[in-house]
Amino acid sequence: MGLQETASPWDHHEVDWSWSGTNFNSLCPLNHPWNISHVSHRWREIALSLPRLWSVMYLDFTRYTSFSPRQCSFVGSLLFERSAKLDLCVNIVSGEMDIGDHPLMPLLKESTTRWRILNAHMSSPSLQSLYGCEFPLLQELGVRDAFPGDGTDVPVDTFRDVQNVRIMDLYPSETDGDAYRTLGEFPWSKLSRLSCYFGQLESDFLPSLQQLTSIEEVNNDNRLHRDVSPYFWRIPSICRLTVNFATRRPVYCTALVPHPDFHRLSSLRITCSMTEPSRQPDYIGGTRMLLKFLRPMSGVEEFELKDETVTTEFLDGLTVGGAEGGAVLLPSLKTLDLHECGFADHEALDSIRRIVESHSLNRLCPPLERIVLPHEDWLNEFIVDGIEVVRLDRSYVVED
Repeated sequence: MGLQETASPWDHHEVDWSWSGTNFNSLCPLNHPWNISHVSHRWREIALSLPRLWSVMYLDFTRYTSFSPRQCSFVGSLLFERSAKLDLCVNIVSGEMDIGDHPLMPLLKESTTRWRILNAHMSSPSLQSLYGCEFPLLQELGVRDAFPGDGTDVPVDTFRDVQNVRIMDLYPSETDGDAYRTLGEFPWSKLSRLSCYFGQLESDFLPSLQQLTSIEEVNNDNRLHRDVSPYFWRIPSICRLTVNFATRRPVYCTALVPHPDFHRLSSLRITCSMTEPSRQPDYIGGTRMLLKFLRPMSGVEEFELKDETVTTEFLDGLTVGGAEGGAVLLPSLKTLDLHECGFADHEALDSIRRIVESHSLNRLCPPLERIVLPHEDWLNEFIVDGIEVVRLDRSYVVED
């Protein structure tokens, strides 16, 4: 069905226009939001009357090599003009380019006082070119792939004085450890959420971790097969934790020793990416290490596991008193989310039933309230009175 002339975006202008992670190019007239204003005269009037449509910018400098300086300045000026004085969500991609002298940089520097969210896929020299700008409204900062540019270490002091950033995503490239060290001047004590490759941190960065006194949510992606910083587990203020391991081999789980004061943690998500566990001799040892990791988590009410193959040994370890030595794991558990899991065999169904029964029979543990399972025919028979059973599709395919 073609687009109707009478259709209007007016009734749909509350759509989330952030579109984080997409690959739009805000300087191209064929892309959002320019294309909305090209539908008809009426749509153009509406598009120009909604500054919010223009307040989310995706600037990919790697695509602008064929643009003339005048073209970049003209289209960029229109973009900022149509966003009026709204707060901005700015996404910048420069790759290994140094864009300090690019025609768009004066417009960017002039607008930093309006930036609320910044996702920077930039080289270190390009990040440093923003030094001296003010970011009074900046609340979310993402720094990814901070390429060293020409290979010369460039200190990145751009964000050392920001005062209102509460959320940070820090994912530099494997070759650029300098980005971690130079961002050590960042006011870490004010962060409430941090996503990071903790396994990549060097010793120079560890003092910065000690400043995470207000952190409540941590997303640790350790797919680089490196040990997690021991200090990471010594942040007692964490309430929500996500851990991503590339494997379950014990050699990569050696840092799974949480601080005894990890009592505030109420939400835990673990991802273990590994296939064919029967061919991995260390799989059983890794399973036991993960169960050991859960012991101090006495306050966790929501537990989500993503694993390509979950064994009955692990599930039986989650039953009350079923862990090694009769330990009670996750005694406060209310929601168990296994919908991103594949199960080694159909005995897993019995293990899940035992988890439910053990919680209902133990007076020291609250009964489970919610279980989330994957859509599979053999799991559809799982029905327990008094418990909400939710079935969701996996986001990946488990090979048989």
